[in-house]
Amino acid sequence: MFKLGLDFHGVIDKYPELFSVLSNLVFGTGNKVYIITGHKDTPELRTDLEKYGIKYNEIISIIDYHERIGSHVWYDERGPWIDADLWNVGKAELCKKYDINLMIDDSEMYGQYFTGKTKYLLLKG
Repeated sequence: MFKLGLDFHGVIDKYPELFSVLSNLVFGTGNKVYIITGHKDTPELRTDLEKYGIKYNEIISIIDYHERIGSHVWYDERGPWIDADLWNVGKAELCKKYDINLMIDDSEMYGQYFTGKTKYLLLKG
C-alpha cells in the first residue's frame, strides 16, 4: 500500500487543483492520503479540504499530536506554538510513525530530518 502525505499551507492551499487531482488518483486506487500539517484539525480545515476537492484518509496535526503526548504547547494571538526543535522534526517523525512513503511539503528546512522509508519532495514555486 502506498501512503502519500500532503502539507496544507503552501502546498494544498497554493495549488488546490493539482492536489485535488493527485489526492483523488491516489485515494481512488485504495492507497492512503494523509494531510500532515502544523494546522490544528478544525472544522475550518476540513471545510477547506472539501472545498478544494481533496480526498484523504486522515488529518495528522503536529500541534494536536504534541498536545496528546503532553508536550508544552502555548498559544498567543497568532496561534499555537511548540519548541522549534520539536516543530522542525515533527513532520518527519509523524511520517515515520504512520509509515508514509512520500511527503510533499514546501519547507526546505524539514527535508533534512527525513530518513528511512519516507521520501521528502520539496515543492518550490
